[in-house]
Amino acid sequence: METTSPTPDAILQTAFALWNSKVLLTAVTFDLFSTLGQHGLTGGEIGKKLGLHPRGIADFLDALVAMKFLERDGDGADSKYFNTPATALYGPEKPALHWRNPGDAQCAAVQILE
Repeated sequence: METTSPTPDAILQTAFALWNSKVLLTAVTFDLFSTLGQHGLTGGEIGKKLGLHPRGIADFLDALVAMKFLERDGDGADSKYFNTPATALYGPEKPALHWRNPGDAQCAAVQILE
């Protein structure tokens, strides 16, 4: 009989899912996808438009790049961030997708409308 050691896989999967949803909720709360629209902006430009503290801008935007919600062109402070085709098509300002944040920082609902 083969025994297996317990692993933290389920715990980590749930924790990472929470982190990913928090990053997406933050982007929606700050209206990031609408702010970008069809334009590319640097992290500094995004930070000024949204009133973000400079310390966390690159990490926040790069997390959205890693999650495939944004695209980045270049490296460093001069790199520009763009909506992906999906966020451009289904961004919060688009009627095909209804984004709702009922004021609860722990909750955001997204519903695809037909």
